[in-house]
Amino acid sequence: MANWRDKILERFGPDGDTLTIVHDPDRLLTEEGVLNGIMGNGYEVLTYEDPIAFRYAYEANYRSAWDAGESKRLVVLVQTAPDLDVLP
Repeated sequence: MANWRDKILERFGPDGDTLTIVHDPDRLLTEEGVLNGIMGNGYEVLTYEDPIAFRYAYEANYRSAWDAGESKRLVVLVQTAPDLDVLP
């Protein structure tokens, strides 16, 4: 029988999307086993906390890489904002 971590990790397979945005107010994805599983499948994880710091990290590390044809995969964790429309 699958545990709760396996149910979450099903969404982050090795052939997943380039960009995934997750609203995670309970911080389930920051639990060590889940986080290691996500990163083990080739994703990088960026937590959205400060809009300016996020925008800088996103543009410098991900958007420029994607524009250059690199195949980075990113999970953006939004933990505190009740509305995903706050993302830049």
